[in-house]
Amino acid sequence: MEITEYFKSCAKDLGYPEDGDMVEIAIASAKAMFNGRFDLWKSRKESDDFRNQYHNNHKRCPSCGGEDYSSTLVGYVLNMNDKENYKNKNHIECLDCGFKGIIHDLVP
Repeated sequence: MEITEYFKSCAKDLGYPEDGDMVEIAIASAKAMFNGRFDLWKSRKESDDFRNQYHNNHKRCPSCGGEDYSSTLVGYVLNMNDKENYKNKNHIECLDCGFKGIIHDLVP
């Protein structure tokens, strides 16, 4: 599926006209950003999707279930060819109960 078909499909799924101005603007922007290379765009989307899922699986304190914590902000590299072994090792401290660990320790 190419960028144009993808955006039209998304619009249709959301109940918007496939030929609407906003869809055309989104298509033009995506094509300009990725210079027509759908493989780069798809790779970026897969990475973003994985990161979003990872965040959803690691967002609550394992001790109290709280979502308020302080964290370091080191950017850990995600290798999409080895994503099963990815661990966000930023240090966290729960602001509700004081639990200390790393982001990977957090639970859904």
